[in-house]
Amino acid sequence: MANSSNSRRAVEVASRLGTPGHLIDGVADLRAAWLAEVCVVGITAGASAPYSIVDSVIDALDALGPVTVVECETIHFGP
Repeated sequence: MANSSNSRRAVEVASRLGTPGHLIDGVADLRAAWLAEVCVVGITAGASAPYSIVDSVIDALDALGPVTVVECETIHFGP
């Protein structure tokens, strides 16, 4: 999923706004260095991403410290 054009675009937009973004396909792609001094992590996943992958990433983050999950669904239509 990390190579989808939508995923690459999300990282591009985040970077332009000063927020680092990383493309991963699962827990094995996470890097501890990315999380140094980070208090908030946003996870996005497309409709084709299995919930099990998202859940495993959340579980891996939870293993590093307390995690609060807030689910948001945003749909925009039009320009």
